[in-house]
Amino acid sequence: MTVFLTGSNRVALASEMQESTRKFKVTADLSDASVGTIEVPLTIENLPSGLTAVATPQKITVKVGKKAKRDNVIVVPEIDPSQIDSRVKIDTVTVSDEKVTVISDEETLSRVDRVIAILPTSERITGNYSASVPLQAVDKNGNVLPSVIMPFDTTMKITTKTAASSSSNSSTSSSEGSSSSTSSETKPDSSKQ
Repeated sequence: MTVFLTGSNRVALASEMQESTRKFKVTADLSDASVGTIEVPLTIENLPSGLTAVATPQKITVKVGKKAKRDNVIVVPEIDPSQIDSRVKIDTVTVSDEKVTVISDEETLSRVDRVIAILPTSERITGNYSASVPLQAVDKNGNVLPSVIMPFDTTMKITTKTAASSSSNSSTSSSEGSSSSTSSETKPDSSKQ
């Protein structure tokens, strides 16, 4: 079985400064869980003697599903246009892994449309770029789906050229054919920001 946390329930642990009291953990026992969406109580384990604690929330919603795998899912690089310096124009965008494997539960896997390679929001393209970027499985509307992706990241390589000056609008129009393939590779993903 594969387990994914769903809904708005989040578990957060405050950082403990004392090393002697840092060994506690919050667990959810799924040993008797069946397929479906269930509520599971949270328990706190390994508290030092004399300490008590309460988990908030006291329960989480867990979706348990039959594990499924899909190979050869296409990876699409995505760059938000606001991350591109106005002095450069994207020439090519490639990823080292063009197809990956996605693992999730059967229902979630059926909704996976593609895997996106996302340029981190902290990056700004001012010239050629090459770095490891994270991968996320998304549905046809761009919503991120809970899944395991193998590999979990890929190397994105971006080549740039100097942007044409504003006085050469006619040459920009004539090159639309070559830039249309680039823009399909670099679709903005404003839903993540």
